[in-house]
Amino acid sequence: MNLMKAIDPAVSGLRAERTSLLSLKDSRCRFAVVETDDPLDGYADALETRFADDEDRDG
Repeated sequence: MNLMKAIDPAVSGLRAERTSLLSLKDSRCRFAVVETDDPLDGYADALETRFADDEDRDG
């Protein structure tokens, strides 16, 4: 995961994302590196997204 976070879209035009995790009861852990035109587009993580979604529903 540290390697994925180290990908800099401003330098490489790529961003990393972790889209699913076994620990969240997904069928497997999935990682992707995708092209982006946004130099500020950062690492996306299913773990952070799911917990943020839970907070939105509770609050």
